[in-house]
Amino acid sequence: MSERIQQAYIKGAIEKGLLPSVAHRVAEVVSLTAPRDRSKPIQFWQLFSVLGQDAIVGIVTRFYERVFVDEPWFTSIFERVGGLNHHIATQASMWIDVMGSGPHYHGAEFRLSFHHAHNAIALVM
Repeated sequence: MSERIQQAYIKGAIEKGLLPSVAHRVAEVVSLTAPRDRSKPIQFWQLFSVLGQDAIVGIVTRFYERVFVDEPWFTSIFERVGGLNHHIATQASMWIDVMGSGPHYHGAEFRLSFHHAHNAIALVM
């Protein structure tokens, strides 16, 4: 998912003037590794190189633990698919993939689109 999302983002950012027209050929932009120079921007597909797997799993875990306790409407929709641990595992895999670690989310964009269209439609509307 990282590569497709990266290419779509770069194209859109060039069209909006957020990135230079040659951004798709700039190593610091397309690399999965964040620039060492902290004054340079980090792209979302470089976040894995900065955070690592444990931090991303921790963020996802804290989010879902809070949402499952605080938002019954959210929980009722997500529990039809699986419990808390199921969602932490699948969402962490998706974010690890999108943030530049490579294919971790089984089913990639098809699975993401399917779940949003059939399971989480009430949340994304």
